[in-house]
Parts: sequence; C-alpha cells; structure tokens
Amino acid sequence: MQNQCGYPIVRAIDVGYGNTKFVKDRYINSKDIDCSIFPSLAPKASSSSFAMSDGFRDRRDTSRVLVAGVEYEVGPDSAMALGGTESGRVLIESYCETDTYQALVNGALLRMDVDHVDVLVLGLPMSTWKSRKEYLKDAMTGKREISVDREVFIERCIIAPQPLGGFYDHGMKNGSIRSMKDEVNLVIDPGFWTLDWVLAAGVTPIDQRSGAVNNGGVADLLRAVRDQLAIDFDTSEGEVGSIEKIDQRLRNGEPQRLFGRESERPHKEYLKIAQARAADALRKMMASIGSTGDIDNIILVGGGQHIYADLIREQFPRHEIQIAENPVFSNVRGFQIIGEQVAKNSIRQAA
Repeated sequence: MQNQCGYPIVRAIDVGYGNTKFVKDRYINSKDIDCSIFPSLAPKASSSSFAMSDGFRDRRDTSRVLVAGVEYEVGPDSAMALGGTESGRVLIESYCETDTYQALVNGALLRMDVDHVDVLVLGLPMSTWKSRKEYLKDAMTGKREISVDREVFIERCIIAPQPLGGFYDHGMKNGSIRSMKDEVNLVIDPGFWTLDWVLAAGVTPIDQRSGAVNNGGVADLLRAVRDQLAIDFDTSEGEVGSIEKIDQRLRNGEPQRLFGRESERPHKEYLKIAQARAADALRKMMASIGSTGDIDNIILVGGGQHIYADLIREQFPRHEIQIAENPVFSNVRGFQIIGEQVAKNSIRQAA
C-alpha cells in the first residue's frame, strides 16, 4: 500500500520505559518529521465520569486501546487514569512482551490515524535487542486490532537497536552521515530505565563494545534525589510523590518543591546527587567500551542528557561530545529514516 503521493507508508515508534515517542506524520520531500509523545503508562480503562467533559471539566487527552480483549487508556493524560493501587510504569527486561507495551504501540498507531503501514520501525535496548528482536518483529507484523472499532495492518516490521536511531538522526541533521559511515562512532543513550550505548564501525555495531545497564537510567538517578528530598523535608518517600516532577525541575534548573514550598538545598546539589548515582553504570559502560582513542564521534541522545552530559564529558575529556537536537525524539526520528531507506531499497529491488 502507498499514500496519496505514491510512496510507501513508513512509521516509527520508540516505546521507552518512561515515554512513548512516535512519528505522527511524515511530509514527503521535507526534512520535517512530525513527532509526538505520551507517558509510557497504560492503566486499564474504566467508565469513570472523570474521563468525560461535563461543562466545567475537560475530557482528559487519552485513547482507549484494545489488547487481548482488555481495554487500556493511553495518551498524554494517562496518569490521571491510574488507580490508587496501580504502579504505573513497567520496569522489567521482558517489557516488550507485556500487555502494557502492546497497549502503548496500539495507542501510538491510533494517533497516527493510518489503516496500513508498509514499514514499521521499533527499537529495543541493547540488553534485549538480540534476544527479543525476532519475537517483537513477529508479534507486530500483520493485522492488529488496536481498538474496538479500529484495525491496522503492518506489512513489515524492523527492530533496531535503540541508540542506532540517534546515530541516523544526528548524522542526517548535521550532514555528516556519509563521513560517519567510514568512522568509529559511539552513541550513548541514557533512557528512563537503561543506560544504552552502541560503538559502531560506521553503522555496524561492535557487539563486544556495545551494551546496556538495566536500572542504570534516569529513574534510578531520580530516586536518589527523591530519597534526599524526603530527608530534607523530614517526610516519607511516598509523600515526595512523582519522580516526574523531580525530573522536570532538574531539567529546567528549577528549585525542588514539596508541601507548597521550595527546598533550601540548591538545584545544583540535587543535580550532583543524581549524577553521583550514575557512577556505577558509567563504570560498566567504560569497561565495555575499553580504549577510547579509536573513537571518532561521540553522540549523546535520549531524554537523560540533562543529567548525563557533564558526566560524559568527564569520561571523554579529549573528545567533543555531540548532543542531538531535541534528543528525546532523536531515536524515533532515526527509526523513521531507517524505515524510509528500507522502503526505498525495496522499491529499487522490485523495479
């Protein structure tokens, strides 16, 4: 199937542990890739009246999706649908095999508003890419019932190592993709649950020097800040609440707040607490990478760059660290580029 301009329909989804990013639309003959994002939360749907507008409350921005006969609520406001006993995000290695993952994919497909996708590109962390890529590809290919009244057919699914998406995105944006294909490239992707890295000769990963640390991502760092906030305000961790708010304030350089007042501890001290927690994951990364003299390019992608950027510079003092533009979307934009290249190659081979 092709779109109205005669091109194959290619879409990309990056289902992260923290957020789900997806390509909502793609403008042919344009550099623009229209991306969107929502939290990686998929509570079971309910008939609560709070989901509907009643004149003084707006309907929350979520969609109902279907997985194995059960409806889930996903979208930007999905946190509002969480029940008091629901834990929220799923932080396990077998994440891609869960109903939550399937619901998030279906939510992204629903918001793309397409009935057929010729090439769908998804990503997996380096810790699970080899072991689960075939499972995920098979699970995603074919007809998908994404809601009670909507189906999408996936013609072909490609599973990419997550950091490789950031490589393609950065290389295409700054025009260096051709030269980088003849160089040694290190892409570091601090995600919500994992710290991933790919060392590649051009675009071919060197397995022995690539990897991931589970529980080495931003969530663990934010928990360290949460623990300190509980001490600073003489309260429990439960009272501190969402680590997302902690992350937002770290990202924006704002003071941490609790009980309606600002902490007396400066923002920079909380940032250092988060960075100190990253030391073990970084040691494992550096041990895996080994010597650094042969590395030509180091690219930092992903949503955790606001915490990791200075740490990466300390680890590689003789390199220039390149930070991807709007890095939270770097992997999914790169996935889209990979998918479009695959689609073009298929057209050439069929000609």
